Amino acid sequence: MDKYYLYRNQETSLLEVLAANKLLALFNISDDRENGSSFSDYIQDNIKAGLIQSFNVSDKMDSYVYELPALYQEYILQECEKVFNGMGMMLFQALIAIKLYTGKDTPVDYMKEKLGI
Repeated sequence: MDKYYLYRNQETSLLEVLAANKLLALFNISDDRENGSSFSDYIQDNIKAGLIQSFNVSDKMDSYVYELPALYQEYILQECEKVFNGMGMMLFQALIAIKLYTGKDTPVDYMKEKLGI
């Protein structure tokens, strides 16, 4: 399985997901290689500089966005047209649960006001 990295394109400032072989291709044309750095030094130096982040989806599948490293959060926000916090879904799940347990309807507007959504 390929290793992936979040990489900040220095020309566009956008984050991209790159397989290790694509990152190696960038390293091969970089000044770092010409100056004698190894590929692993290149990766470590760029991680320290905040330009790349190791990216393994299976490691982060159970993480919430706020627990993810800054580059992950930035990439998610960059790639999503609009990010939802889940409060709307939670509201309607709660309304259904209240109806199931009490048999009574709860006013949606009242709940939205109390939740601040």
